Amino acid sequence: METSFASRLLIFAAAAGVAFVFAAPVPRAGAADDAKRAVAVLHPTAGHGARGVVHFTVNADGTLEVKSELSGLAPGVHAYHVHVYGDCSAPDGKSAGEHFAFASEDPSQHITGDLGELTADASGNARHTGRVERASGLDAIVGRAVVVHEHGNDPSQPPDGDAGARVACGVIGVAPAGPSQARR
Repeated sequence: METSFASRLLIFAAAAGVAFVFAAPVPRAGAADDAKRAVAVLHPTAGHGARGVVHFTVNADGTLEVKSELSGLAPGVHAYHVHVYGDCSAPDGKSAGEHFAFASEDPSQHITGDLGELTADASGNARHTGRVERASGLDAIVGRAVVVHEHGNDPSQPPDGDAGARVACGVIGVAPAGPSQARR
């Protein structure tokens, strides 16, 4: 059976399309290696109204600058930490697991994954800028979660700080290069 010119052209175009798809660049698995910024968009857990954004930027010395802006918090102090799993699917946020230990943290001596504390004003708004000295770039935190807690840290209670319920949770992802969106 002889194939028409149109059929051969269609077969050629389909083969070229498949070749193009397989030749297209594929993002590397370690794309966070080259990233300089990450972001976590936080959503409230069940029964809470806290939400916000946490931006991470790698400094020249390898430390992480952290800029956070939240609303809907109860007035007062709230601890926030990096947690092991990038899973905020449980209504109470517990699917994010325990606190993540940065490179040189000794869980018996430090509150692990600590990003500092947010102080919410009477309207429930909080901003915080800090630095994580023990971080090893974004590779360690991308794909994990940021969790905001009901209370501030109790330094006498390592490794979790006994900060109470989880009021907001967001997964950390790579962000595009450019200035941070969080206000100073």
